[in-house]
Amino acid sequence: MNGNNDYHQRIEIALPYITQVSQNLSTFIVSFFVPKAFQPDPPPGNNLHVQRWDSRYVAVKQISGYVADHKIGKQVAELKASLQGTVWAKAIEKSRETGGVGSAWAYTVAQFSWPFQWSQRVNEIWFPFEMEDEETVSIVTQ
Repeated sequence: MNGNNDYHQRIEIALPYITQVSQNLSTFIVSFFVPKAFQPDPPPGNNLHVQRWDSRYVAVKQISGYVADHKIGKQVAELKASLQGTVWAKAIEKSRETGGVGSAWAYTVAQFSWPFQWSQRVNEIWFPFEMEDEETVSIVTQ
C-alpha cells in the first residue's frame, strides 16, 4: 500500500491476499493481511475496512496457476465433492445455516504468490467454518 491512508504510511502487503465471493456470486471483497507491526492500529483510509478474524477452521483445495473466473467454479465444485459425506461437510453446512464463520460467502480464494510471479504459483480455495469444542473432540478421537 502506497501510503494513501490517514497516517500516510507505506504498508508492505503480507501474503496471502484473499477474495471472498458472495453466495450469489455477484459481489466479492478483496482483503490483504496487515503486517504484525500494524495490526494493533492499522492506518484507516478511504473505502478500507478492517476485518479481525478469530481462529477458524478452513477446508482447503490447493490450486496452481493464475486464478481465473472460467476455471474457479470447477475447483470449488471439486472441493465440495471431496468433502461430501464427511464430518467436515456437515460442519460447514451447520456453520452456514447458523450464521457462523463462512456463512456470508460461497468460498474464499487465497493467493500466496505475487501477481507478477509467473511460475510455481500457489493458490487455495477455502470454505471457512467453525466447530464447537465437543464436535472437534469427537472428530479427533474417531
